[in-house]
Amino acid sequence: MSPVESAEEKEAMMLSLIMMLSENAWTMLGKRANPVTNKEEISLEGAQAMIDILHVLQIRTEGNVTERENSMLQAQLTNLRLNYVEVAREHGGSADTGEEAKAPEEAAAAAEIPEPEPEASTEKEG
Repeated sequence: MSPVESAEEKEAMMLSLIMMLSENAWTMLGKRANPVTNKEEISLEGAQAMIDILHVLQIRTEGNVTERENSMLQAQLTNLRLNYVEVAREHGGSADTGEEAKAPEEAAAAAEIPEPEPEASTEKEG
């Protein structure tokens, strides 16, 4: 395989990654049919994991993405978080996890993860 060299190829790959993770989250929210079972199935835990991964991707690539990549990532995160809260409310927070119902504020807060701590340098000075 040859390395990705052009800016257009890099952007296309980043957009594909965002869409792949987003589609997984939409499937886990029951908004898309599971491609294996061809049924709409809900896994709030799985959807939360995908949303968290997208959020980390946003944090880790901040300032190093195109406007188009940033816009798509932000739009997907916003829509996924809103839908997560809606699905959690409809299913009492118990879909596929056995958890008790979460208040909408708790579900919304669960869609957020804290900013990662700055990494400490492991290089020795001197």
